[in-house]
Amino acid sequence: MSFSEKELFIEGERISISINQPNNPLQWVIFLFGGSKSRGKERFIDWQEFLAAENIGSISFDYSGTGKSTGNFFASSLANRINETATITRWVKKRFGPKVRLALCGGSMGAYIALGVSRIFPKSIKNLILFCPAAYAKESHSVCFGPEFTACIQKPNSWKNSLSFEWIQQFTGTVLLLVPENDEIVPVEIPREFFRRARNISKVKYITIPSATHNLLNPETTNSEIRRLVYKHSIEFFKENL
Repeated sequence: MSFSEKELFIEGERISISINQPNNPLQWVIFLFGGSKSRGKERFIDWQEFLAAENIGSISFDYSGTGKSTGNFFASSLANRINETATITRWVKKRFGPKVRLALCGGSMGAYIALGVSRIFPKSIKNLILFCPAAYAKESHSVCFGPEFTACIQKPNSWKNSLSFEWIQQFTGTVLLLVPENDEIVPVEIPREFFRRARNISKVKYITIPSATHNLLNPETTNSEIRRLVYKHSIEFFKENL
C-alpha cells in the first residue's frame, strides 16, 4: 500500500488531496469531513490505513479554505463543497476508470455533502457511510459560511426542510448510519429521520456507537476503542456490499 499527496486546481483554488492506494483495491472511498476550520483531512489517516489493510483504497481532501488547501473559508458554502466533491469524484473516475467502485463516507456536515454528491452520480455511488450525520435548512444551502449561515441553521427545527432528506429518499444503494450515543451537536431526531426516509428504497443499517460523542474521530476527545469500532463497522459494511 502507499500514501501519496496530490493537488488539484478547482475554481482557482489549490485543493490538497491524500490518497491511500493498496494493490488492486476492491473499491475506493472518498472521505468528507464536517464544518471545522481547524481540523482537516488528517483526521482520516488512521481510518484510511485501516481500509488499505483490507485492500480498500481511499481519498481524503481539504475543502477550499481549510487545511492545506487555498481559499477563504467564509467564501465557501454547502453548495460549493458539493461542487468541489463532485469535481474530485470526476477526477477519481478519470484516474481509475469510469467503472471504478465508489463509496462516500461523510461525517457531520460531510454527510450532507455526501448525499448531495450521490444525486449527481446515481450510477457510480452505491455505498454511503454517514456518521454523526447533520442536516441543514434548505435556505442555508447556498449561503456562505459566517453569521448569516449560522443564524439560518440555528432557527428552531430549521433542519426539518433539509434537501438532504430528499436526497437520501432518492438514493437506491446501501447506507450505513453511525450515530454516537452522546452526540452533543446533532439531535438524534436527524439520523432517525435519515433512517426513516431511506428504508423504503435503500438497504440501510443504523448503528449506535456506545459512549461516543460528536467528535468521535478526535484522539484528544475519543478513546481508540471507539475509533476502532467505527473502522470495524465500515469494513463489515463494505465487505457486505462489494
